[in-house]
Parts: sequence; C-alpha cells; structure tokens
Amino acid sequence: MDRVTLWSDPAVPSATAGSRSVSASGRGPGQDGPAPREMRAATGSPARVVVLAIATAAIVVTAWRTDWGALGSLNSAHAWTLLSLAALLHLATVPMKAVAWRSTLRPALGNRRIPLRTVMGPVMVGALLNTVLIGRVGEAARVLLVHSRLTRDGRVAPLPAVIGSAVTESLASTVAWVGLVAAVGAILPLPSSVWWVVMVLTAAWLLIVVAAVRNWGATPDPQTPSGSARRGLAAARRIWGSVAHGHRALGRPEVLVPLSAASILGWVAQGVSVYAVLRAFDISGGWEAAALVLVSVTVAQTVPLLPGNVGVFQAAAALPLVATFGVPAATAVAVGLVLQLVQSGPVALAGAASLAREGEDIGRLCRAARTLGGADPGRVQ
Repeated sequence: MDRVTLWSDPAVPSATAGSRSVSASGRGPGQDGPAPREMRAATGSPARVVVLAIATAAIVVTAWRTDWGALGSLNSAHAWTLLSLAALLHLATVPMKAVAWRSTLRPALGNRRIPLRTVMGPVMVGALLNTVLIGRVGEAARVLLVHSRLTRDGRVAPLPAVIGSAVTESLASTVAWVGLVAAVGAILPLPSSVWWVVMVLTAAWLLIVVAAVRNWGATPDPQTPSGSARRGLAAARRIWGSVAHGHRALGRPEVLVPLSAASILGWVAQGVSVYAVLRAFDISGGWEAAALVLVSVTVAQTVPLLPGNVGVFQAAAALPLVATFGVPAATAVAVGLVLQLVQSGPVALAGAASLAREGEDIGRLCRAARTLGGADPGRVQ
C-alpha cells in the first residue's frame, strides 16, 4: 500500500521522510548544522536511556517478586483450556473495537459505506503499538492508517474527521466502562480512587455531550489572532466539529446500537477473560475478584508509562488480589504476569501480521504517529 503521509506540506515530516533533501525546517543537504531528525535523536537519547533503564529495573523487580512455583498450577489441561479461552476472548475485543469505530466513522464521512476490513487492520496495528510502546501511540497510528486507506481508495476523508471519529469511539468506550464500573460498584466495594475517576470521566463526558448538542465552539471567533494561532484553532475546531457531529449522531439507532453493543461486549469479554485466568490459578473470589482486577488494570493501562507497561500491569493486577482476597503477593504478581501475556500476546501477533499485510514499516509509522501527536495543529488539514 501507499506509505502513510500526514500532510501535503513538504516542510512537515511524513512517515516516508527518509530523504535529507528537505527536512522539517526546510534545510537542504548543503546547509550547516545537523539534520532535525539527527537533532531529535540526539536530544531524545537520554530520555530513551532513562526509559530503558526503568523498564529493565521493572522487569528485574517483577521477576524477583514473582512466585514462579505458582505457575506449576497451570500444568493441567483444564488450566490451559481456561487460558486459551481468556486469550481468544481478549483477541475478540479487537474486531469489536473495529465495529464500534466504523459506526462513528461513517457519519463523520457523510454516511458512506465503509467495509469493516478498512478499519480492522489499523485497529490491530494500533493495539500492537499500544501494547509494546509507551503512551498511546497506537491511537494516532490507527487514525493515520485508516486515513491512508481511504485516501488511497479515492475517498474524501479529511484527517480531522477521522481523528474526531476515533475520539468519539474512545469516549463511547470510556462511557461503557464507567457504566460497568458503576454497576460493579453497586454490589461490590470499590476503592474511593476508582469512584473519583468515574466521577471525573462522567462529568467530562456530560460536558462534551452538552457542548455537542448546543454546538459550542462551532462559530469562529472574530477576535482570533492571525498566523499559526488561527490555523491551530481552525484545525481544533474541525476536529471538535467531527466529535460533536459524532455525538449528535448517537441519536440514530444505526449508529448508537452497534457502537453501544460493541463497546459493552468488549468490556464484558475482557472481564470474562480475567475471570478465566483467575480460575486457571484457582484464585478464590469469583466474579468479584475478576471485576476488581479488570478495573485496576484498566486504570493502570490508561497511559502506559513503560514499554509494555511491564511492572505497572502486574502491580495493578496484584493489588486487589492481595488487599481484598488475601492472595500472597508473589502469587498475585505471577497472576498479573500470566494475565498480561495471555491478553497481550495474541493481540501483538495479530497486530504484527496486520502490519506485515499493510506493507508499512513500524519505525516510519511510529514516527508519523508521534508527529501527529506533537505537530502544529494548524497543519492538520
């Protein structure tokens, strides 16, 4: 396929930016000074070294705190069946997310028919990058891949509209999570910190809904300054317009039903997946333990701070098991380790296979995704 390109402006780096003839600042090959990419690599190296050192320390601590003997309880056919079921259930959340996103993408692009395969591959690649990298690089990557696919097929797909549809889908998934957490909290005790997260997310979403219904921010401000500020606000307004349009479109059953169903089923599948892993370890607590572990790891995975979120994921999974159900800490860490492998492994493999089919280089895609996240919004056309 065609390589992902962010903007038509030649002064902005794209995923194909490998030539030194034109750089991000417009320097030519004969001009003095290091190329911007080399400068970024030089300035980014200390940060990468620090992240690598912290990730290595997290791996060492996790390995040290893991009760490896607890893995012996998984040597039965029953345990492997449960782990296989957990892996398949978590893998099934990827096409559910694709269905949910397609339901918000269609109204954003004028209600045109969009095949599920158009978004399935990018969602898998995005899940891969979210699994193995820090931050949420996969969210930008899936947007770029879908935009590239639609553009390659000759369809009009403004980048702000694609971004807005992805934001709308993510917000809907968050609302589904909040609803399920509230349902769990009605029958199970939850930490006060979880309730604070629920209240903040609920308030933010209600504000977005009110703003969308009342069409706030749709009218350009005549006092907007000129130059890059005007371009930035114009781009932000286009993205917000797509998000607002997506929320107003939720009043249509053909949008709301698949979006809600896919979002809720995705979280239910994750909950059952966690339950199956706990049963494989013969951990007591049943659905209560599964619900608390799911809530804990979901909060921890909101913004991965380390590659693969190693150490953080295991700690989040172990916390409710130790604090509420009296599971030994070393055993709980082992449960968290297996849970992450069961959930991340199949998704990473599916994402890698999809990335190979896309014909996209992961390095170029990551650079393009990071550029999308940190570029001048005025260049988002």
